[in-house]
Formats: sequence, C-alpha cells, structure tokens
Amino acid sequence: MMRHTMPSSLLKVIEWVVASLEMILSLFLIVGVVAAGFMMATSLHGIFAAGTASEFQKFLDDSLLYIIGLEVAYMLIKRDPHLVIDILIFAISRKMIMTMDTGWDFFLGAMAIFLLYMVKCYGISCILLPRNLWKRFGTEAHESEVSAE
Repeated sequence: MMRHTMPSSLLKVIEWVVASLEMILSLFLIVGVVAAGFMMATSLHGIFAAGTASEFQKFLDDSLLYIIGLEVAYMLIKRDPHLVIDILIFAISRKMIMTMDTGWDFFLGAMAIFLLYMVKCYGISCILLPRNLWKRFGTEAHESEVSAE
C-alpha cells in the first residue's frame, strides 16, 4: 500500500500554527486567571466577614481551580510530560478537598494520587527529589538513571 506524506514545509507550517495557537490560548488562560484572582481578592473581606464555612469552601475551591488553570497554561508553554501528571494530581487533590463524601472516596483519591506519583517517578523518570539528593538517598537503580542522563 502506498503511503502519501505531506511535504516537510507544510508540516513545519502546521506545527508553527499549532504552537502559536497554544501560546495564544496560554496567554488568554493566564489573563483570565489573573483577572479572576483580582476579583476574588477584592471579595476577601466579604468572605471573612461572613465567617461561614460555605463561603470559605467556595473561596478555597476557586483558588485551587485558578492554580490548576495556571498549571495548564504552564503545561501548554513548557510541553513537559511531568506537568500533565502534576495537573492530574492537583485536580484529584482539589476534588478530594472539595467533595469527599465517604471514606471510600478519599481512599480512591489517595490511591489515584499514589499511582500517579508512581508513574511520575518510575514511568517517566523520577523528579520527586533533586538529582543530587538521589545520589545521597537513592537506590542503585536511581543512581544508574542519574548517571545515564
């Protein structure tokens, strides 16, 4: 079967367009999060004056959502596979903080975070500790990974 490929110049143009759109989207995300953060900061007095747990929970929920939005923008700019896992960990943590109803929900969230850390550490490459600390505290497997890089 004959396979048709696009010319390399067309591929470069498509890659440039996609990268440009990602940067524009990242910029919009950052501007939106910063604007929403300023609006949230101006309403802080009302949140603390009300003194209710529901107001504080809404404030915490919004804050964590803004953090995840900034992480997504950072991921679009940086293009690092570790950041995808970090965003998933943040999202699961946010969900655990905001809407845990039962112990089973909390257990499943904790296991999901544990599995994501295992993938991050052993599936991609471990960056939980700086590389110079792996030489001190790490196992031989981690030392061989550091020396291979």
